[in-house]
Amino acid sequence: MPNGEFVRWEAPVGSVMRLWFAAPPFDNWAFAVRIDQSLYVIDTGTQGHAQSMIARFRERELRVDHILLTHHHETHTANAQALAEAFGATVWAHPESAPLCARLGVEIDRHFHPGERIGGLLEVIDAPGHAPGNVAFYWHPGRVMLAGDTVMGLGDSESRPFCLPGPHKGAPPSQVKEDARRLLSYEMDACLPAHGRHIVDQDPVPHIEAALA
Repeated sequence: MPNGEFVRWEAPVGSVMRLWFAAPPFDNWAFAVRIDQSLYVIDTGTQGHAQSMIARFRERELRVDHILLTHHHETHTANAQALAEAFGATVWAHPESAPLCARLGVEIDRHFHPGERIGGLLEVIDAPGHAPGNVAFYWHPGRVMLAGDTVMGLGDSESRPFCLPGPHKGAPPSQVKEDARRLLSYEMDACLPAHGRHIVDQDPVPHIEAALA
């Protein structure tokens, strides 16, 4: 597989652009949405793909203005600093996630907070079970859940595509279930986790409910 093919654009879901990373043992995703005239990128994929990621945006003549990190794990933050420096982008994270990102070499410029609607369109959803300051995002245009790791597309079969992540050391195991249940309060036409399968052509709710069972 040519190096550039390790990072490639996949079909958008409504107005949500999807960038796929081949990163064994599972696939990773980053997303991009426009708010007013600015491009917001949600998560930045895995280590070693920074230049390919930058190239994918440049080949479409896209300028990255903002980077939003769902949490500090390297499968979400590894390319954030390089992407920010290449485009002069502002990097955002939850206040509890920001110092953990900084330890990984990612400079956080701004904080978002649960319940906030960035630009009135992208809602921040509190999901602290998987990592301190972990969040999901809900894209109101098109009713798309950008789940991060709140649910993961790494279920054990095509009929059970979703599973729940493990909790971090400071969280009770019940917290990850509470986080996933919170997603069910939103009307969804698609659910796009940061890892594995996406649900784009059927109701995501039964698949999240199955992961909770």
